[in-house]
Amino acid sequence: NPKRDVQVGSWFAMPFPDKTFDAAYCLGRSFTHNTTIPDAVMSLEEMGRVIKDDGFIIIDLPDPSAGDYKDNIERTKEIAKAKGLKGILPGMITDSPDLQHYFDRYAPDAKAFEAIAELAGFHAEKLTEVSYRGPSRNTNVNMYWKLTKELKPARMYDHWSGSISDKRAHLIRRIKGRRD
Repeated sequence: NPKRDVQVGSWFAMPFPDKTFDAAYCLGRSFTHNTTIPDAVMSLEEMGRVIKDDGFIIIDLPDPSAGDYKDNIERTKEIAKAKGLKGILPGMITDSPDLQHYFDRYAPDAKAFEAIAELAGFHAEKLTEVSYRGPSRNTNVNMYWKLTKELKPARMYDHWSGSISDKRAHLIRRIKGRRD
């Protein structure tokens, strides 16, 4: 449609003024291409910058405990163990569509995603789950989330002291699957 305004930009620096939109969405499990906690938080913060204070974001994520995603996560853990790699983020996937070109993805579980959203200043509400057949004929599950802005988001990093707040440190431990 030639009347549509389509722009290309980074989800870390969108080419729009603050509070431009009523809502934003990130579908097609695109959010999984944020492969670090800081990237996941920064992309949500940037989406939050361009939506109005009473706006919302819709995101879909795969359930990492089901189907192809579960298998890919397990395979990635095996590869990491065989190579002696430690500290792999739970939900990390390295895969390839053709066994020549590889890419990483991160599929956080529900608790980790809620913590990531909170780090970015959002409240995350799971709306629904939808099952579908994946490439290997496994039953996969997509989780659909609605994010709304928190009134007073706490800052993850204190620029004055150079430290992470206790609450933020707790959330990061939760994302990494560690217990306090």
